[in-house]
Amino acid sequence: MNPSVLIAAPTSDVKDYCFDKYVQQLKSFTYPEYDTFIVDNSKDKFHIKKFWKEGINGIHYPVKGHPTQWLTDCQNIIRGVFLDAGFDYLFMLESDVFVPDWFIWEGIAQLEAQKADVYTWTYEIEKDMEMTPCIHGEWKKGAKLTGKVPSRGVGYSWLGRGCVDIESLGYGDYKAYGAGIGATIISRKVLESVIFRVDLKVSKKAFSDSYFYYDTKRLGFKTIIETNQIAEHDIRGGFNKWGNNKYSSSKRN
Repeated sequence: MNPSVLIAAPTSDVKDYCFDKYVQQLKSFTYPEYDTFIVDNSKDKFHIKKFWKEGINGIHYPVKGHPTQWLTDCQNIIRGVFLDAGFDYLFMLESDVFVPDWFIWEGIAQLEAQKADVYTWTYEIEKDMEMTPCIHGEWKKGAKLTGKVPSRGVGYSWLGRGCVDIESLGYGDYKAYGAGIGATIISRKVLESVIFRVDLKVSKKAFSDSYFYYDTKRLGFKTIIETNQIAEHDIRGGFNKWGNNKYSSSKRN
């Protein structure tokens, strides 16, 4: 029997522009043992009702406060549902991120082969008016370490190695320690120990993914990243595609 997988995401009606595409993706995975769960934090139930109409499980949980905190609250609702329901893996797939239908097969195969606990793909985000790979790391400046994301040119110069331990990624003084969690498979034993969190006293800009990878590393869990593939991040209606041949070399330079 295959391990069971829960595909889940926090979302809201601000992502309604890619609703149809996301629902189609949720229904398209070739992996046989999975279920879905959405936490919708829109002001009203209109958006979650669209998921229910498509047969996708979820709840309406309108939250207030700082964006990084309410996103984290929704992620922890997902964590609780996952643990209570007894799934083996959580596939966190944000509602504007798109991957191929074989993603779960490949992720679990890599986790088992490399005895790892977290499997993820990168995707692009906007940073300082430039699209960059969503990989967290640090530039070493003397004795001081400062949190950064790499520029597009620097970031892609060391991608393309295959599925590797994220700690092996680096460029010069840059050392990677994490990525986004928009397309990430997480083992049960990780989520039994790690909660999603932010610390607004430390940073009002840092999202839970930075803390998540810090906590997993601190507790001895292993993260691997598939650097040959880049997920599509449809944050503005779509600006890139996953895949080796489908992602043009001009976009990697």
